Amino acid sequence: MENEPDYQIFFFVIFSTIWLGNICYSPVHKHLQSKKVFYTLLILSIVGVIYACFKIEIGWEHKRIMGILSPLYLFFYLLLYKLANAIALKKYKRPIYFSCRVSRFLELKEAEESTGLEFLLQMAILVTSSILWVAIIEYVKSFVVL
Repeated sequence: MENEPDYQIFFFVIFSTIWLGNICYSPVHKHLQSKKVFYTLLILSIVGVIYACFKIEIGWEHKRIMGILSPLYLFFYLLLYKLANAIALKKYKRPIYFSCRVSRFLELKEAEESTGLEFLLQMAILVTSSILWVAIIEYVKSFVVL
């Protein structure tokens, strides 16, 4: 991953997977409820962040920093998902159900049963993880740019 297009592909895969999975594919919560899937993604994101810490070089432009720090976006998303799931467990005595109000593609019966609070939690996970990720990128960029 030494050239810039590789970083852009890395960024595109993670970013589009999170956004499309949240908005168009409501069964994504079923996959994240599996401990094996959740912890595999968490470990991959942590390894990706550690890798990024060693790869960032002085003088990199903003686009390359975004690409290399894409696993941090996945890490924030997974942590916020776990927090939202804990809120749903406490309030509804069941795991969080993601609703799919934008698309009807592969909708589950559970998605129809999701509440307004769960929809707000779903959008909060998406937006907050994006904001945290961009804030970290700006912070790193301030140190890297000459």
